[in-house]
Formats: sequence, C-alpha cells, structure tokens
Amino acid sequence: MELLLLDSASAKDDSAPSDLVDEYSERIAELESTVGQDAWFVTHHPLWGIGESGGEVFMINDTLQASTGNTLVEGINLVLTGHIHFFEILDFDGERPPQLIVGNSGTELDSPVTEPLDGMEIGGGMVREEGQPFGIRVCADGAERERVENVSS
Repeated sequence: MELLLLDSASAKDDSAPSDLVDEYSERIAELESTVGQDAWFVTHHPLWGIGESGGEVFMINDTLQASTGNTLVEGINLVLTGHIHFFEILDFDGERPPQLIVGNSGTELDSPVTEPLDGMEIGGGMVREEGQPFGIRVCADGAERERVENVSS
C-alpha cells in the first residue's frame, strides 16, 4: 500500500483562489503520477466534507475540489483526512474513493450535523439520507441509492 501525503494547510475551505488551485493541482498531479494499485490519499483538509455551525450546514473544501475536479486517479482507494473535529464517512458509491474524516481527537469536538442533508450537493454528487445514521452516502448525478448517512460521534 502507498500513502500519498499532501500538505493542504493553505487550502481554503470556502473559496478557490486561482493561485492555490494551480499550486494544489500541480502537487496532486505529481502524487497521482506515482500511484500503483493500492494507495491512500492522506491530507489534513478534507477534499469533501460536511459540517454545521450555528445551525448552518457548510461544505468544504473549495480549493481542493477545484484542484482535483472532484476526481482522483484509479488506484487511490481511500482518502484519509482530518480538520473537521468529528468523525465522518463519505461514500461515493464507487464513483470515487470513500473519504474518512478523522478529526475526533486533540481538542473539543465540533457539534454533529443535525440539519437534514438529503438532496444537498457536495463535490458533484447528491447526498441521500435514508434509514439509520452511519456516514454520508453521496450519489453521482443525484441517482437514487441506498443510504449510509451522517456520523456524528
């Protein structure tokens, strides 16, 4: 297994400045050029993430989404990140690798997402909420699929 490490400290959650998009696009392309059959993409900022603050739901990371075009090369089988201070699983139904956000240590946890997410767009996919909470399933092009939504602890 390969670990592809990206320093994403400068990535902006809520904007995609062209200089940063260019810089991260170049760095990500360099990493992707080395990918074999089994790699994990590891970075601080999530490529895709859903959080809530003051009753408002937010999606991140604009810089990294623009830099990747919301796609990663074949061979990257998992995206492992932090930054948001709770645990979150994003499953893209095979359209791209799943992402784990493991931000549940080191400081006070963020509040869980309590607002409904069904139908919200993130990273070119549509959130589908059904059944018991367990992560977030993001379906390509809004396709109806079975759910695994909203981990908050």
